[in-house]
Amino acid sequence: MAYTEAGVCITLEAAADLSAAQYYAVYIDSNGQAALCGADALAVGILQNKPSAAGQAATVQISGVSKVVVGTGAATAGAVAGTEAGGDLIDAGTGVSGVGVFIASGTAGDIVPMLILPRAADAP
Repeated sequence: MAYTEAGVCITLEAAADLSAAQYYAVYIDSNGQAALCGADALAVGILQNKPSAAGQAATVQISGVSKVVVGTGAATAGAVAGTEAGGDLIDAGTGVSGVGVFIASGTAGDIVPMLILPRAADAP
């Protein structure tokens, strides 16, 4: 089943080549640029495009439902989503700040829908 929800996007400069990071979690670095999240990071949103060099426009969805790439762990529908190193998403561990809530389940490499709730949800 497809899930769509119009979301709010912002445009930032990419901190690096993010051409392989579409649908990964990003944060705003100290230069005000979009950079890939690390493990258990506080993401600002999900990258929607594929900027191929630092300084190019990075479209970051900060609300609504977005596609996301599942990391090496599982994604469980209804679970709080957390980040792995490299910005992919998995079920968040206890006490980890969440990025959102998975709408569907998936395994490593799958693309699943997630309701973006940056910094709003903590894992139980």
